[in-house]
Amino acid sequence: MLCVFFLCVCLCTRESVEIMLQFQTLRVVSDRKMNQVGALRRSFIEFHYSFQKRREKPKKIKEKREFLRKTSF
Repeated sequence: MLCVFFLCVCLCTRESVEIMLQFQTLRVVSDRKMNQVGALRRSFIEFHYSFQKRREKPKKIKEKREFLRKTSF
């Protein structure tokens, strides 16, 4: 009787451990995918902002130069 109980406990724990391991591996895979997607989004946003900032700076410099040209005389 004790042997049958022990066998049932071992089988149940083994199945539950296997199920837990499957969910953990799925979570790790999905975390990796999310990290890659997040990294791509961040790099695209940073790439976009870097070009946007470069365009704004020369315009401000040109405006200041034109203002100084007009008021210098």
